[in-house]
Amino acid sequence: MDRLVPGNCQLNATLQTLVSAAQNTLQLDSEQRQQTLVRIDAGGGSAPNLNWLLEQGYEVLGKACSGQQSRLLVTTVQHWITDTQVPERQIGWVCEEPGAFVRPVRRVAVRSRKANGQWGVGVLICSLSDQALLHLAGVPLEAPADEQTALRALVALYDQRGGIETSFKGDKGIGLTKRNKKRFEAQQMLMLLGSLAHNVIVWAQEWLNTPAPADTSVEP
Repeated sequence: MDRLVPGNCQLNATLQTLVSAAQNTLQLDSEQRQQTLVRIDAGGGSAPNLNWLLEQGYEVLGKACSGQQSRLLVTTVQHWITDTQVPERQIGWVCEEPGAFVRPVRRVAVRSRKANGQWGVGVLICSLSDQALLHLAGVPLEAPADEQTALRALVALYDQRGGIETSFKGDKGIGLTKRNKKRFEAQQMLMLLGSLAHNVIVWAQEWLNTPAPADTSVEP
């Protein structure tokens, strides 16, 4: 579902409205919401937004929006490990209890060196169980279900957002990233036409990549 909002609106202020609209469009009942993961970046990762999603029954995986709070939480990590997917990055469990949330969550600190030699840090917040994490991250069933495996799976699952964002960046050729209409309504219509074009391209790629059925006819 696509919705155009004024350019001065940020995700933190619009996330609940957008999710409510999607929820109504998809007609998600309570049981379906409990099986739905909302994955968001720091733009929507405030505690009020995450708590609202948790109250609605959704599972969440998001990045904390407060840089200052993240820097404090990072200091509570007792053991850092190297991320095997991104070797220049280190990850670790935040040890401070997450008392600000309406449902149990876990937090992971992520740090990597910046060009000036200092650490760039962030904190991920997740409500998923170990079993759900490993399944959604595609971890093989034979992998050990220990804390390090769950830690790496959580970060890898958050990183999967990049594949979705990259797929939309590929739409620059059809003008989805350009705001070139003076009227809001006209731009909204252009956005919907661009979304239709995006979907047709995705569908066409699937059609073209589908192997033709084998010829099973028998000659007399």
